[in-house]
Amino acid sequence: MKRLERMMCEVMRCHMETGARPVVPLAGVALWQIFAAISPGRFWGEAGPQPLTVPEIREQGAMMGLPLELRHVDLIRALDRTWRELVTKGKGKAPLPELTPELFDAMF
Repeated sequence: MKRLERMMCEVMRCHMETGARPVVPLAGVALWQIFAAISPGRFWGEAGPQPLTVPEIREQGAMMGLPLELRHVDLIRALDRTWRELVTKGKGKAPLPELTPELFDAMF
């Protein structure tokens, strides 16, 4: 599992640094999808993006019909660490906030 983790973190680095389409190993596609589904909804504080929590990860997996073992959660958290590291170094983009009526009013 550590080999898959290293491969997926490298895919994340390549994707965020070059903008190239990520080529995720087949064994990690579902885990990548879980990460991609919950990452945009994460909390952003003064220090930047906050880490995904284990309950968030497990809940998303359950909603997608994928019961996650600890090793799966660990891999998703490693992806999250890699993503946050790159975002704080300016290599990635923050997710766009959802356009709410309040945000629309603030813009105009």
